Amino acid sequence: MPHMWTEQESRPTKPYVVLGFMGSGKSSLGKEVAAGLGRPFADLDSLIEAEAGCTISELFASRGEPFFRELEASVLRKAVAAAGPGSLLAAGGGAPCFHENMDFLRANSCTLYLEVSPRELTRRLLPARQHRPLLAGLSEEQLLSWVADKLNDRQPFYRQAEFTFTGDQLLAEDLIQWIRWHEAGFLH
Repeated sequence: MPHMWTEQESRPTKPYVVLGFMGSGKSSLGKEVAAGLGRPFADLDSLIEAEAGCTISELFASRGEPFFRELEASVLRKAVAAAGPGSLLAAGGGAPCFHENMDFLRANSCTLYLEVSPRELTRRLLPARQHRPLLAGLSEEQLLSWVADKLNDRQPFYRQAEFTFTGDQLLAEDLIQWIRWHEAGFLH
């Protein structure tokens, strides 16, 4: 007879950190999944803005990317240390690629990579590109080329994630079910 698990048996030991390119759904899906599971959710970009007292765009403009990446690494480590087992944290798109952050994440969390195609990422980013410092002023073709190049550069880091979810239409329900199965010991 198969083992039937209960919520009491389902005990995550680490927080989940959601990785992926900008526009992949880290924040929106992460928030939905956390709500669906009744767990805490945090967004690294929001935590950085709270720590810096300004927006990420302002931080990039006033202090530059090297300063931002240092602050990002520091806030990431604090956020993972403070996160409870089973909680969800959406990391910034570039976070895994700097300051040995991916090594830190693999050792201290369960990493989930949301892999979305460059064309779908471009479609999602196009309407909001003026609000993102790296994308402002790019045409649709330029944006697609930039996304494809940058994604190619970041793939070696993203692909180190413990688990990868591939698809342009990932649903929160699918991730919720996956986490439940994972925590029940059915997925490794």
